[in-house]
Amino acid sequence: MKIIVKLQGVFERKNVDNNTVRQSSLSDLLNDLRVLATSHNRHHISYIHQSFGLNFLSQQTLEHLIQKVGGKSSYLSSTFLTPANQNLIQEEFFYSYCFTCPIISLQLSPHDPQLPLWSGQHCDGTYNLDISNDVDNLRLQSIRQEALSIIKQKTSVEIIRAALHSPNNFAIPITLSTGEYITIWQKLEELPSELQIAVMALIKNYFPSFLSAEAKSLIDEYKKKYIVFNYQNLLEFTISENEPKGLDFIVGRGLHRKEIEALISSAQRFLLISSFRLEDESIVQLIVKKAKELPEGVWILTDLNNDVLDRIDTNMEGKIDHEDDYAESDRKKKECLRLLATSGVSIRSGLFHLKCYITEKSSYMGSCNLTGGSLERNGEAGIIWKNVESHQRLIDHFSHLWDEQSNAVILPTTQGIRSQGLSNYFAISKREGFLTYHSNDLTRTLTEFARNPTGKISIYTRTFAPTAQQEELLSRLHCHIFYGHRNYSNLDAKQIYNLHAKIIIIGTTAAYMGSQDFAFGRRSNHDLTYKTTDLNEIQAITQLVDALHRG
Repeated sequence: MKIIVKLQGVFERKNVDNNTVRQSSLSDLLNDLRVLATSHNRHHISYIHQSFGLNFLSQQTLEHLIQKVGGKSSYLSSTFLTPANQNLIQEEFFYSYCFTCPIISLQLSPHDPQLPLWSGQHCDGTYNLDISNDVDNLRLQSIRQEALSIIKQKTSVEIIRAALHSPNNFAIPITLSTGEYITIWQKLEELPSELQIAVMALIKNYFPSFLSAEAKSLIDEYKKKYIVFNYQNLLEFTISENEPKGLDFIVGRGLHRKEIEALISSAQRFLLISSFRLEDESIVQLIVKKAKELPEGVWILTDLNNDVLDRIDTNMEGKIDHEDDYAESDRKKKECLRLLATSGVSIRSGLFHLKCYITEKSSYMGSCNLTGGSLERNGEAGIIWKNVESHQRLIDHFSHLWDEQSNAVILPTTQGIRSQGLSNYFAISKREGFLTYHSNDLTRTLTEFARNPTGKISIYTRTFAPTAQQEELLSRLHCHIFYGHRNYSNLDAKQIYNLHAKIIIIGTTAAYMGSQDFAFGRRSNHDLTYKTTDLNEIQAITQLVDALHRG
């Protein structure tokens, strides 16, 4: 068993004697750097750049300086430092590193994986400290004893629930009375034998008659408290006929946080989430809170393509290059995913670009990701359904994506997260009720509209990249085209800063709203678009799009 306490404090970088600044040439500094990189087996420029106090320079500048001083042949091969001559004598390193908080001050090494990126002499941050064994610090001793006391009070059912998410090494999060956040890590073999049997039976969904009475009792108790939530459960779920029904469009800036937080807070049975990006720590804390309350749990789909997975997967630490442009975004992703995974939230990855948030009471589908930009600054657009057919269809579609289109599962580790591949991955298939790729449908609608155009066409999209046929049709029609990022066509279009909504209004004929831009490339993302031909809905959307021009 491991006990990890999350400490909040300050990382500091000091001169070795806290006073003297050693004078050295660039050649001396780079020579020290090369020797240190060799001794720590960290030859990749990006890691050296992050770990040894040189991030006041850009990585490209650092590479140029290394080449200038030592020559590419002797110092640098591609973006790797060549190993130093083992006979070189390394002087005492220029900096010392420490982490300081009200409880303890820790001396760190420059290559410590928990060191943050900084540009000055210190920065705020968190440090995950292992206190599994006895410690000298009295406050840490008290924290350790309280954590052990709390874990002993956990019921067998609570431990089973945690173990089902990652039996090889599962996490039990604890918040102490004094506010410290603790994670208890256990392995399946550390549990009592009957608990192990119950966990394995639930994982395999196999309950033979020869199970002991104790194991059967544990399984029955778990099933009674936590309904086993899978694809079949979703298919069998039906919305309530007695609850109020409704449809609302949300279009504008700074509107989505309130609506999505209200939707999440209202969940009483389950919460299903699909977000292309997961980076807003405030809303993730709300999801974690709901995960402890909901009997059928929280289930998340996101898109962690191979590059992103490699950058945030703890198992890849030190093995790949990291670009500085992604550092803050990756930090947020890793922290949010780690917090969710260690809180018992099930997370799967795939080519999921759709944005939907679903409970048994209501559902959202649109353009808004769970990021600060989407929730507060961007021009976004979405739809909220309550107890109507589209609400039910969205639940059905989520179950299809979860069961048949996921390619990896995200699991917690003591230092972060890791991914594990899934074999149940198939090509995209169309689901009734929504458009998963609306290019062909849109082309047909534009063709029909061009025969007898009545009114104008309004397009709002982050990226505008119509097909050749669509561009030719639009060139003959009265169009107002707005984009947020880039226009790849020859058509006149105006840029709106931070526009992320995806809306197409074709006169009074049809309107489209969802997660897919007016851009149809080769990558087969999973997107969703709602098409309406209802005149009242088209008019409602038309009246709301003015909000995208403000702010």
